[in-house]
Amino acid sequence: MALKFLISDFEIKKLSKKDLNNFNFDCNITDLNEFLRDDALLQQEQKVNITYLWILKQSKKIAGYITISCDSIHLSGQKKEEMKKIGISYRALPALKIGRMAVDNNYFKNGLGTLMIWFAIEIVKQLNNFSGCRFLTLESKNDSSIPDSKKPIHFYKKLGFVTTKERKKTAYIPLYRDLFVILNSIKK
Repeated sequence: MALKFLISDFEIKKLSKKDLNNFNFDCNITDLNEFLRDDALLQQEQKVNITYLWILKQSKKIAGYITISCDSIHLSGQKKEEMKKIGISYRALPALKIGRMAVDNNYFKNGLGTLMIWFAIEIVKQLNNFSGCRFLTLESKNDSSIPDSKKPIHFYKKLGFVTTKERKKTAYIPLYRDLFVILNSIKK
């Protein structure tokens, strides 16, 4: 599928109080709407995460948002053995977490979610100029009100994410993507 949106279609900016005065966002998932409206700015001020708004330049409307924070992947089982084989014997590895990500229902299925994932990957690339960070993590919404065919996990798996643990009956499914190949392809 070709992207309908280009990154140049957006102003990407850190959430500010002013943005909440003109709040007009609905992704059809109540807790994601409420997070942006009620909690994102406070958590950002508390240095827990940062929320980036994706505002369409043409209409000045919030088309989506992504919330980023630091994370780690705790190694166990097969993943721990894989890492040991390549000389990594830590109990946890550094990651960047997508804490929340949502697209307004007026802009759904236009490639914005994919652009936001690549934005997060670019942040990981930049972090690697200052500190090691190899993984991108997130928890996919698994709300029973979302039909199985429309659950976000399918979108994330298409983009190379794999489940950390299989959990069918929980509200969120943890996923990660190993960015080692992407990070190694960067020209020094």
